[in-house]
Amino acid sequence: MAQEDVRLSGTFLDSAGNGISGKTVKLFAEGTVTSYVDEDETDSAGEWDFTRATPGRYDVQLVNGTQTYRVLSR
Repeated sequence: MAQEDVRLSGTFLDSAGNGISGKTVKLFAEGTVTSYVDEDETDSAGEWDFTRATPGRYDVQLVNGTQTYRVLSR
């Protein structure tokens, strides 16, 4: 049986509920802070999307100005 790709997606919103657009989102192997494995840019709605052929656990990071937001896999 062929292995399916893993899809990770989400949306970054500001405190007013508006999408944070045009920001780089990086995908890291779980627990790492260097050497990201993929990157995407948020669209006008703040949405990002990664498709990986390698199953695993990943952390997602967005930098918006001086603020860094990181979503940890758990």
